[in-house]
Amino acid sequence: MLTLLLAEFLEGIPGLDTRGDVRRISDTVAKKIRVGIAEIRRHREDTGGTALPSVIIRSN
Repeated sequence: MLTLLLAEFLEGIPGLDTRGDVRRISDTVAKKIRVGIAEIRRHREDTGGTALPSVIIRSN
């Protein structure tokens, strides 16, 4: 579901036509996600919070 939502947002970006274009934007998004995860983990350590329950979804 998240990948479909992301594709809907990215579809409107002009010049995002080739695999290389998609790869570059994917790398940018991945970096932002990694930074966000690190910030959340630091905050959880500071506050003693616990992670939300989650399910691992593997791609086909």
